[in-house]
Amino acid sequence: MAYQRGTKIEHAFVTVGRALKEGGYPNLLLLCGEENYLVKWALDMFVSRLVEPGVRMVDYSFLDGKEASWSDIMNQCETLPMMSPKRVVAVSGFAPSEAKEMQEDLLRLPDHTLLIFIEDGPCDRSKKTGVAAMVAAAGRIYQFDALDEHQLKAFIMRSYSGMSENE
Repeated sequence: MAYQRGTKIEHAFVTVGRALKEGGYPNLLLLCGEENYLVKWALDMFVSRLVEPGVRMVDYSFLDGKEASWSDIMNQCETLPMMSPKRVVAVSGFAPSEAKEMQEDLLRLPDHTLLIFIEDGPCDRSKKTGVAAMVAAAGRIYQFDALDEHQLKAFIMRSYSGMSENE
């Protein structure tokens, strides 16, 4: 459980759930942390909420950050969604090389796009030109730390209740 100056901090899975319910998230996100299943859950939640199932192949792109250039990522972001409220572009494992250009582009992301960066493990905020630093300046970071027993039970109950609602 995370604490900040003596107060309990809400876990990222709770924050993501509320943001999706209320629509309170920017169009630039970083999903990271030691709990990879929660990172995948959050990505799946954003995609299922924003991309119509019938046009998923058109309105959702998942890019390998080791293969994709910054130009490739921005081309995906600038493409309009076909039938979905937003186009979702997810990029896993991206290491920026054009930091200044990237930062400028991130500040001007189109409203019709949700760009999600995914990092394995905890976010590395120490690099001033890293993805975490750039997302922190223009978007939101969700770090999925280990769940305690109470949080894990709550996550399982939410996941289970969501499955039965969709069936």
